[in-house]
Amino acid sequence: MVPKQITQAAIAKLVADEVAKALRNDRANRNAGGAWGQNQNNQNLDPPALELCRWFEKTECTFAISKCAERDKVIFATATLQGRALSWWNSQVATLDEEISRMEDELRNLEVKNHDIAAYTHRFNELSMICPEIVSTEKKKIKQYISGLPSSIKGETMSSKPANLNEAV
Repeated sequence: MVPKQITQAAIAKLVADEVAKALRNDRANRNAGGAWGQNQNNQNLDPPALELCRWFEKTECTFAISKCAERDKVIFATATLQGRALSWWNSQVATLDEEISRMEDELRNLEVKNHDIAAYTHRFNELSMICPEIVSTEKKKIKQYISGLPSSIKGETMSSKPANLNEAV
């Protein structure tokens, strides 16, 4: 399953939060006398923060060498995740998918409340930006907008045959 697009800012926050958590855990382990050293197979065990820094360096180097387009960096980087990092990423994507699904349902069922068309229009525009698949054409957007209007003005709005959302509003 290809994850839905999320903003660079949201990704940066998720990464920053996880880096901070890894650094706190690393510090706590060192303060508790933990040692990284080697495991029974004589493999070097680096602290998670160091592993993360190396992963960043390797990924950024790969981006530079391959001239990876900015829009493709998240897809590429997440494809290299393994183990706990991959599990964490998948949980973030699943949570985001659930939230987007909830917002899609909200957009499909959105109606004017308390005769407040301005609030309805504002929320409709917000949800339309977050869920563009539902209102992928201007015609679909107009139809969806009108469907949430009170029946007292729905017919009049439809009969005016608006060519764009501004005309429907």
